[in-house]
Amino acid sequence: MEKKAKVPKLRFPGFTDAWEQRKLGEISEKITTKNSNLEYMETFTNSAEHGIISQRDFFDKDISNKDSLDGYYIVQDDDFVYNPRISTTAPVGPIKRNKLGRTGVMSPLYYVFKTHDIDNTFLEKYFSTTGWHGFMYLNGDSGARSDRFAIKDAVLREMPVPYPSLAEQQKIGEFLEQFDNLITLHQRKLTHLQAKKKSLLQKMFPKKGECFPELRFPGFTDAWEQRKLEDGTSKIGDGLHGTPIYSENGTVFFVNGNNFVNGKIVFNDETKHVTELEQSIDDKSLDANTILMSINGTIGNLAYYNGEKIMLGKSAAYISIRDFDKKFLYVFLQTDLINQYFMSSLTGTTIKNLGLKTIRETIIQTPSIREQSQIGAFFSNLDNLITLHQRKLTHLQTQKKALLQQMFV
Repeated sequence: MEKKAKVPKLRFPGFTDAWEQRKLGEISEKITTKNSNLEYMETFTNSAEHGIISQRDFFDKDISNKDSLDGYYIVQDDDFVYNPRISTTAPVGPIKRNKLGRTGVMSPLYYVFKTHDIDNTFLEKYFSTTGWHGFMYLNGDSGARSDRFAIKDAVLREMPVPYPSLAEQQKIGEFLEQFDNLITLHQRKLTHLQAKKKSLLQKMFPKKGECFPELRFPGFTDAWEQRKLEDGTSKIGDGLHGTPIYSENGTVFFVNGNNFVNGKIVFNDETKHVTELEQSIDDKSLDANTILMSINGTIGNLAYYNGEKIMLGKSAAYISIRDFDKKFLYVFLQTDLINQYFMSSLTGTTIKNLGLKTIRETIIQTPSIREQSQIGAFFSNLDNLITLHQRKLTHLQTQKKALLQQMFV
């Protein structure tokens, strides 16, 4: 039977030849040069998420002992490093490329190697796939320590590496590098917007003991008033305290605080259904002016109630609003002032809980309803923009994952 040629599912026009294979040891050499003269004092680490990064930047301090740096390997720009420490995102340990543009040192626990006769960007992108994991599982194990993967250097050098023509390697590497840059750009935009929101939450609400915010919309000058949360609400309560009746065919979702994500009630595969809506509260309490909040575990998670057919678990509370602007209150409950108050008021030993009494007595600083409405609408638009960027970033990350699966063999 004729052996099927190895070609990727997706490739650039003009490339039709079957891909070859090389052993890692055929296209690389292990680096064994040690920092014997203490020429380099910066220690690198290999992070599954961030790649090769300065140890000080990663841990916010130096972990390595300066007295032992003479036994560390020298890692130059473009060298690759295998870190045997395993994690959820790197089940056999990550292999990353030094792209810092400078030389440093790494612990001899790492396997450092320099390549030849292969495009480094192509190889870097290959190591971000799972295509090489099968070899690792077959030829290594987690060793005596459950957080480290054990594989001998000589065996690691036997790892098969896909090897198309150099021109195709360069094409693939350049394309995926540009795609990574696009993801980084969107991540920066998202991070910027999240930081901007955090800053505005601090500036557009009065600090503790004050009556005026640092920043406000034109036309508003009156001092903010202080009110207990219960004074502007019709009811504050928590969810079911008994045991619901679960059913695969139930039409009602049983939700807890971990179902509240970025203002929405999120149903997932683990969300259970119930056959009866035996809510421990009057159903009329859950209306368009209701905010849901987690009071156990993921304390402070918030969601608007929009008529979903749900039964609340005991780790969730509902706030039925009477006098506040709903969007304003939703934002105010995210401020550091409120979060600190909630965290300092938790009860329980093993499992921390936020009591309804604490919620009812929460002091809310309020401007006029017109100013509340303007603040609420502003942050709602900002949240929508953040969500839009998050979706775009998630889409790009999903697209990249699909490309990595289809562009390598």
